[in-house]
Amino acid sequence: MSINQLPLKMRNAIKELQDTILVRYPDALFEVDEGEEADNVNLYVTVDLVDTDPVLDLVIDRVMDLQLHQQVPIHVRPRRTPEREAQVYEEELKARGSSYKLSLA
Repeated sequence: MSINQLPLKMRNAIKELQDTILVRYPDALFEVDEGEEADNVNLYVTVDLVDTDPVLDLVIDRVMDLQLHQQVPIHVRPRRTPEREAQVYEEELKARGSSYKLSLA
C-alpha cells in the first residue's frame, strides 16, 4: 500500500503518530497496511521491546480521538523485532521446561 494513495487526513494522522512514537522509540520501524474493513489502515510499529504495550499506551488517546471524533479509521499495531520475538519465545519454552531453540535463519 502506498501512503501517497491515502487521503490527506489519513497521511497526516500517520505522520503525527509516527512522530510521537519516534520521540520515545527512535529505532521504531513502521509499516502501513490496509485494515480488515474498508478504508481502515493499520500502522504497524516494530520495536525492540519485550512488552510492546507502552508503545500503544503512548498514542492510544490520540488514536481514539482520530477514530471517534475525526473519523480517521487508523489502528496502531505494535510488534516485536524478530530477534526479540525469538528471545521471548525461547524464554517461554525455558519456563515450561522445553529446550527447543528457534532459529531466525
